[in-house]
Amino acid sequence: MAFAAGYRTTPGMAQPSAEPVSIASLLDDVRPLIAQARRRGEQPRFLLLPAAPFEAVRSLKARDAERGVPVMVLGMEIVRGDDPRTAPKVF
Repeated sequence: MAFAAGYRTTPGMAQPSAEPVSIASLLDDVRPLIAQARRRGEQPRFLLLPAAPFEAVRSLKARDAERGVPVMVLGMEIVRGDDPRTAPKVF
């Protein structure tokens, strides 16, 4: 499965790739994570993203960032992961 934003995943680990950031692919990859969390009875509030997809989403939501409000995607605040191998994660 290819995670968006220049990362490919293998079980449990993302790997940097030269592919461009794709917000549509990112959303496609994150939706199942949200559904799985909800089936476990969780209500995820945060979306952890590696730097490249974090910056891509943040640039699309620049007005929110400028106003100092949390940048939200699918009802969750995005959080930047420091490790470039970080796969998107909800919590």
